[in-house]
Amino acid sequence: MSGRVRVMTDPDRCRRGAMRKSDTPLRELEMDVVDFGFLTAARHFCASFASPQGSAWVFAMLSPETFFPGAESAEKMRRALAVVQEMRTSRRSTFRFSNPLCACCAGIVTQDERHLLQLVQHARMGQRSGAASSAMLLCEGHATKELMLATHRFAETVGAPQANKIIA
Repeated sequence: MSGRVRVMTDPDRCRRGAMRKSDTPLRELEMDVVDFGFLTAARHFCASFASPQGSAWVFAMLSPETFFPGAESAEKMRRALAVVQEMRTSRRSTFRFSNPLCACCAGIVTQDERHLLQLVQHARMGQRSGAASSAMLLCEGHATKELMLATHRFAETVGAPQANKIIA
């Protein structure tokens, strides 16, 4: 593969199939710019873990300001990766995620992604019990201590949610 990132745009060629009942259209979620950046970055990291030859992580790490505009973009990206890595080490089953490079799939949020996003949102709002519940669901009852630490570090770096929500 060349150094370019290929984006699939033809829904007829998308192999995803129908949306599952547990999936949510992205436009229905209330997210600010940081939430959206985190979800998109997490998807790039997951795509790299699922298909290492694609190197989707390279785009995320070399362009952190695309995901997290403003100061400390690289640190925010590093901490986002730490959250994804801690989630990966705690979960036992496959993490379902949408392909960030497919225009069709990127508009769908899986149940697993929703739990991950809710974990980050609760942490950013300082809601420890909500974050703990989301972490427990995300990790399917397995250890969450390191995931919670990584998530709170990310939340400290990015700050509280912004009043203006976005619709993707």
